[in-house]
Amino acid sequence: MLKVLRKRFSADMQSLLLGFSATFLLFVMIGVWRLFDTNTFLFIQLVISSILLYILIVFLGIFQFAKFFVSREFLSILIAFTVASSLLLNIDRSRSVYLVKWVYQYSKESPVPLEEIIAVKRLTEAEGLSIKQRVEEQGQLAFIKNDQKGLSVTWLGRAFVSLAEICSKLFNLNGFERA
Repeated sequence: MLKVLRKRFSADMQSLLLGFSATFLLFVMIGVWRLFDTNTFLFIQLVISSILLYILIVFLGIFQFAKFFVSREFLSILIAFTVASSLLLNIDRSRSVYLVKWVYQYSKESPVPLEEIIAVKRLTEAEGLSIKQRVEEQGQLAFIKNDQKGLSVTWLGRAFVSLAEICSKLFNLNGFERA
């Protein structure tokens, strides 16, 4: 029984490793594409690149050096698409990500009240309510700290903003840059 579980766990870890390898390849494909074209919607680029990567992996499976992908092609692409689209689309379009960035920008010296961020960003009343809801969500993720003094980012929030900045530069994510 233990031997079967160990074998299954090993196979799952190999699938996960292949999935993250495919994720790296997908990031490279998207990065190259976005060097030349930022007008095509990012989601479309992710879908087309995933399909092309799937075809490439299936084709490479006929060669001995890539046999480890055989029968795991779809799972690898599914993992790659999920990771890449979740990360890149959220960084480029998510108000929650924008909120963490704004808090990071405006709370470097001291905590900043949410109302100040709303005023500086000239958000409408509806947008302000939406942002207020996201403060609690980001607090649960431990990206933002909200106390009587105002909002500030945690070390995890700073790490996330750094990752988002790197991704926005590498993949020309204009939404994050403009936020």
